[in-house]
Amino acid sequence: MCDLLGMCFNLPVKPNFSFKNFRFKDRKNKNGWGIAFYPDNSAQVIKEEIEASESQLAEMLVNYDYVKSKIVIAHVRASSGTQPSHKNTHPFSRELNGEEWVFAHNGTLNEDKLKELITESQFQPLGNTDSELAFCYLLNLIKKRNIKDWTSGKDFGWLKEIIRKLNEFGTFNCIFSNGNLLFCYADKNQYNKLSFIQRKTPFGQIHLLDLDKRHPRQGYVNLGEEKDSAQEGYLISTTDRTGKPTDEKWTLFNGGELKVFKNGNII
Repeated sequence: MCDLLGMCFNLPVKPNFSFKNFRFKDRKNKNGWGIAFYPDNSAQVIKEEIEASESQLAEMLVNYDYVKSKIVIAHVRASSGTQPSHKNTHPFSRELNGEEWVFAHNGTLNEDKLKELITESQFQPLGNTDSELAFCYLLNLIKKRNIKDWTSGKDFGWLKEIIRKLNEFGTFNCIFSNGNLLFCYADKNQYNKLSFIQRKTPFGQIHLLDLDKRHPRQGYVNLGEEKDSAQEGYLISTTDRTGKPTDEKWTLFNGGELKVFKNGNII
């Protein structure tokens, strides 16, 4: 269930029209919404357990200049069994090694198998979702490996294998960040088709498909009028359950692929 949106740019950007469009994916995701971004090296997480299109807070954030960051993660939730509540709403956040990590998941994992993995974990869930269990498990292993500087290809390869093992428990797309890097993993069977696009000058006009379904003829945006010509980076989104967010040419992740973004580049 659920849908994901991630952004990574070389300069801080305001995700106003991207988030405005994305929140209308709640027609199939009625159990909560959330957005996380980094005003500095700390994360700001804003979320509610209600429909995003009905939220006055979400509406306010669309044009709130404070929401500006190189990295943004957003999520709209369709519960797979747990009750809608703030503690069960994505993104989730935790501190590790002086960094604030945020995490959002799309899919369904076997909770019994996950609980067996984190019985002795320092990181424990506040809610009762499979997603937060997976997040706690990942952070615990990162702490045990004592990764403080993500520069080694061995660390990225290790992380990919850990996430692939989690993927064996069900369907698993996830987007997470430590404020410096944006990690994006696609389900091994391409469930919900995690995809990405690159945005860089020259910018043209795009069609915001989810917004236009709710408000016909309001979904067209001229990026050249909205963006600084020096801005460039990537958007990442699930594109199957509720369709592509825009009419742009989205590129599908390979199944089981981990991509890592930094400062608007794939590293």
